Amino acid sequence: MTIQEIYCDESGFTGNNLLDKDNPYFAYTTVAISYEKAKDFVRQIIKDNKIQNELKFSSLIKNSKGKQIITQILSTFHDNTKISIYHKKYSLACKFFEYIFEPIISSNNKLFYELKFHKFISNILYFEFEHLNKYAEEIFEDFYKFILNKNDDLFYRFSSIKLDVISPYLKA
Repeated sequence: MTIQEIYCDESGFTGNNLLDKDNPYFAYTTVAISYEKAKDFVRQIIKDNKIQNELKFSSLIKNSKGKQIITQILSTFHDNTKISIYHKKYSLACKFFEYIFEPIISSNNKLFYELKFHKFISNILYFEFEHLNKYAEEIFEDFYKFILNKNDDLFYRFSSIKLDVISPYLKA
């Protein structure tokens, strides 16, 4: 039996801070490659391009030569690589569904998931949040504080928000 080595790395990790304006995405990459092949490839890239230290995306992305190296790496290993990219605010919208809606529909959630109700709600929340609806932003910030501190009363928080003008999608 052959064991396939898989190497993983992440980018954009900010802990639980899903509202980080400076770093809105999280990426996770895996590559299936032997240690020897990876070591030889990295050594050759460093030698050919006179790179001082290790290959770091944050350094490579800053200039055209670095972008060419990134392209070379991706084209060399594209068949052995998987990349997942997540928008943190959308992830928070999905968490909102899980915390607020899921407990209510849990007894019949199969039907709701088949209808993709979770995606419908998450997409509406995300759309409102991204289009700078100040109430959506306030709701997301309160919700984010709630999931960090589960002793807080989320429904009290939301019931205290006074809305003069609200999107019809967010209106109760």
